[in-house]
Amino acid sequence: MAKFRVLGGDFKAGRGRFTLRSFSLPSFKLNSYFETISLKNIVHINRAPLEMVALIINDQEQIDYLKQHPNEQAFIATLKDKRRFVGVTKKEIFTKVVEAHRTSKKLKATGSVMPSAG
Repeated sequence: MAKFRVLGGDFKAGRGRFTLRSFSLPSFKLNSYFETISLKNIVHINRAPLEMVALIINDQEQIDYLKQHPNEQAFIATLKDKRRFVGVTKKEIFTKVVEAHRTSKKLKATGSVMPSAG
């Protein structure tokens, strides 16, 4: 399990988690703290340049954090239902998330089943 920070978008800002197959994102729903989103429901996940993050979240404290931590990667993810979120995590974790997403898309295209995490 890898941790990351949600900076904004259609989900509440806060700590999130990523496992091999899903994201747990802070939720605005009153009946739950997190919303679990399957990796197969992520349409796009891309690096977000600092300028794009500044336009989306408009929070100088978060922008300053990103400037001070060059080993962190900001990203934007788009879900099938058109919701989006901006997150930040270590560059190594971002690379693993992108690889897992690509694998998920390839397996979906071929009709294969994703291997077990355990």
